[in-house]
Amino acid sequence: MSRATYSFRFYSSEPLRRPLVLRPPVHFMALTKLLVSTLLAFIAGYVDVICVIRFKAFPATQTGNVVYIGFSLHHLWYGHMHRNVPLAPGEEAVEIEALIYRVMVVFCSFLGAYAYCALEHWQARRAQRSYDCGNLCSTSPQATASTAAPLIAFIILLSDAIPWMYGLLCTRENYEEALEAGKWSVCLLAFAFGAVHYLCGPTSDGSRLKAVTFAATGHLHKLAKLSWRCSTGLSLKPSERDGALQSIFIVLAMTCGALVGGVAIHLSPFDDDRGLMIPVSLIVLLVLELHDRVVEPPGGWQPPEKLSEPLLPAQTAAPNPETAAAPTPDPINKV
Repeated sequence: MSRATYSFRFYSSEPLRRPLVLRPPVHFMALTKLLVSTLLAFIAGYVDVICVIRFKAFPATQTGNVVYIGFSLHHLWYGHMHRNVPLAPGEEAVEIEALIYRVMVVFCSFLGAYAYCALEHWQARRAQRSYDCGNLCSTSPQATASTAAPLIAFIILLSDAIPWMYGLLCTRENYEEALEAGKWSVCLLAFAFGAVHYLCGPTSDGSRLKAVTFAATGHLHKLAKLSWRCSTGLSLKPSERDGALQSIFIVLAMTCGALVGGVAIHLSPFDDDRGLMIPVSLIVLLVLELHDRVVEPPGGWQPPEKLSEPLLPAQTAAPNPETAAAPTPDPINKV
């Protein structure tokens, strides 16, 4: 079967092996989306501020890393070539390492989004093949978040354990160097949050939130547009009011998450700030499970019998004019 013979038609939000599917009423839909998007935005602010303080990188929001990359290139290229002021050997090595480090963080975020996209389409193709054979697929193609949730949570835990474990292998004299080497664990966080960022945004084919939960700029622009409409006397649709409320909560949640992350850094009793990602992994696991259970799929909630229907083909093959049957002539009007 070619890759173009399936499409995303999702009948259930949940793998068939998990019978509990919460299907909230229509008036509760906006609240469930608001809850999930707010929790994810809070986590993004929390993780970003901790990693910026500890490791000078953003694992969730990649815009800051791109700015850092440009700043490093300025130091290495512009200052050396145009001002004829060469960097000291040690300073140049540090700047090159910082450049490679942030490029790797951005690339790992890209890989996380790529991996989630591949998982999403793999589940859809698997469901298509199962339906073509007359069998029910064990996993709904749109329940990708709950499928990926355990692995994402484990990667977040691993990113917190690697600096601590690396520090245990070092002596007290080079303990600071061990903490510095532990910064590469941010690449694991970038991979995990690249997948989470992708599944929430409008780019994902099976996205339910259709909102960027790890960035505030777009939400501020949306609020500016809706504020202008209200100031000119134009009425807002119910969907626009729900979107405005979601944008407000996302911006506030990111701010509160950054505040809590900064406080957690300063109140941590450990020098290496170990354990700060443990609650993040648990919350991400719960939120992604909640995402597949209570947030309405793009096609709406479907009855169980719809699960036995095949997926719609992505393209309808056009009839071949050479092989198409010729029309039967009318015997009455035949000359």
